[in-house]
Amino acid sequence: MNAGYRLSDFRVTSGALFRTVIDVGNWDNSRCINAPGQSGDPRSPHYADLAPLWAVGEYVPMLYSKAAIDNAADLRIILTPG
Repeated sequence: MNAGYRLSDFRVTSGALFRTVIDVGNWDNSRCINAPGQSGDPRSPHYADLAPLWAVGEYVPMLYSKAAIDNAADLRIILTPG
């Protein structure tokens, strides 16, 4: 939660947008947070959904195994070279 701010209005001007806690004994138990969200697409519901959690210091699962990812996935996008 280290961040820089302006003294005049306390607006945050710098700081880490991505934070992670890795559990090397159980990779699927790792946690992370990325502001504003996980999607780079402004049309996605996940574009800015993590900002409120990031602001209060919370984390979301950072899944690692294929089974855990497949179980939690909302959408799969397959990119095929042209």
